[in-house]
Amino acid sequence: MSTLNEKWAEFDGEQKSKYLRGGIVASVVVVVLFFYYASGQDEKRAAPPKETLDIINVGEGRLDDDIRSNIEKEREENRNQNNKQDKLIKQFTDDQKKLVDQ
Repeated sequence: MSTLNEKWAEFDGEQKSKYLRGGIVASVVVVVLFFYYASGQDEKRAAPPKETLDIINVGEGRLDDDIRSNIEKEREENRNQNNKQDKLIKQFTDDQKKLVDQ
């Protein structure tokens, strides 16, 4: 039985370089796999999905109702201001009449 050194000596240069490249590639693969499993990456689980946001569709009906209610509020405020102005104008004209009558 021959030893490993004797077998290696029997190979020509092309066979030696082929086996040498194969050994280097195999060594690199073994080292990478060792670090992969040693780091715990094989047991790592995917992060749970983020919570999705539900978008509430207000709809045109609600939007129209909101617009209508805003217009009604503005209309009521304008009516109140007009009533106050009408009272002031009436009071002013009454005061003017009193002054003219005197």
